[in-house]
Amino acid sequence: MPESGCVAKTMFVMTFPIKAVVFLTTPNVLDKRYEKYYVLTVIIAAVWLAVFAILMTDVIEYFGCGIGVDGTVMGLSLGAIGTSFPNLYASILDAKSGQGCEAICQAIASNTYNVSICLALLWLIHTIGLGYCDYGSHGFLGGHGPCNGCYAPSGLRPLCPFWQGTNNEFGSSPGSTKGAVLIAFFWMAFFVATLAVCRMRVGKIPSIIMFAAYIIYIVYQFAAAFGHFALCISPLNICF
Repeated sequence: MPESGCVAKTMFVMTFPIKAVVFLTTPNVLDKRYEKYYVLTVIIAAVWLAVFAILMTDVIEYFGCGIGVDGTVMGLSLGAIGTSFPNLYASILDAKSGQGCEAICQAIASNTYNVSICLALLWLIHTIGLGYCDYGSHGFLGGHGPCNGCYAPSGLRPLCPFWQGTNNEFGSSPGSTKGAVLIAFFWMAFFVATLAVCRMRVGKIPSIIMFAAYIIYIVYQFAAAFGHFALCISPLNICF
């Protein structure tokens, strides 16, 4: 228990049950007795990460459903804050301790893990026929069925009762999976190119460009969600 500070003490009490369960179920590799169990520690940490990610995304999605805000907007605001600020804080701590390379690596590695492991595993489960997708309105019988070899961004179960499923309009709404993947790859390429050109340093101008682009993207997604329009490439059925 912290010695002082009402906020600190309140946060300690609120988070203690979660910390206790994680601590008691995960081998502490900082202890010499458990160093050899590092592989098990990584696996258990990934399982806890998945559990907390499901809880967080469900809360955000259903909260957005309740107030009538699009899931893309919720993901770009509350979702992005909840997932990215811990990475930002960890990177700042690494940089301040003189470990600049580790700060960059952990930022890249976390997103690489999300795309290459987490999303890839979900898409694999869907495309081999084990997943179920939403078709049409969730309120009608037969609106939930096998994906038949394709991934639907609507997820495994209905979000809001009687909302239209997205599988029958895949790629034709703002924030669609195709558009999001292309934008992510573009900025990954931009970041790598910046490191190559600037000799493994990120200067002020590229930083400003990336910050400005993200702000513009959020503003556009809000406008697209509430204005019901999207920037699309019709021949390719891709929307951003």
